[in-house]
Amino acid sequence: WRSTFIAQHGREPWIWFDKACMDQTNLNDETWALPVYLGNCDSLLILSGIHYWSRLWCVLELFVYFHMGGNKVGPLEVLPVYRNGHEQEDKEAIDQAMADFDAALCRCGRDEDTERLQNIIQAGFGSLGEFNVVLQSSLVSVGVLASSESYNVSAESSSTSNDSHSSGEGP
Repeated sequence: WRSTFIAQHGREPWIWFDKACMDQTNLNDETWALPVYLGNCDSLLILSGIHYWSRLWCVLELFVYFHMGGNKVGPLEVLPVYRNGHEQEDKEAIDQAMADFDAALCRCGRDEDTERLQNIIQAGFGSLGEFNVVLQSSLVSVGVLASSESYNVSAESSSTSNDSHSSGEGP
């Protein structure tokens, strides 16, 4: 990715890493600034590991990106990250997670955060299912998801989710 960027732009990329730049122990106070951070970026690069598509705090960044206008903010790029020795397994898991994406199944480490963030996404898009459609359409348009794989979740199928449970993972 870096080499391609340098070839296209003639300079090193400048990267803002959310996990390194946001206080991970106090995300409630940090997330209000996501539109400011994203608004100052030229693109949104997702470094997608096998759990990315189930982590609601990660999905919140995509929500903000789409709510701000998506490509008007800058292009969406998805770069899969594979573990050494598990490349094919991880590729299949990431591809399946994108194809089956459903915001209603995403979780935070705390149930109250899950409910709050899902309610924010639902309010912004009318339903979690509508958000799913926008996300999967974008994944198709950037070439990381085949159109035949997408839309496994209809807009109506995940309009709300109140049966929160913790994944045991942090934000």
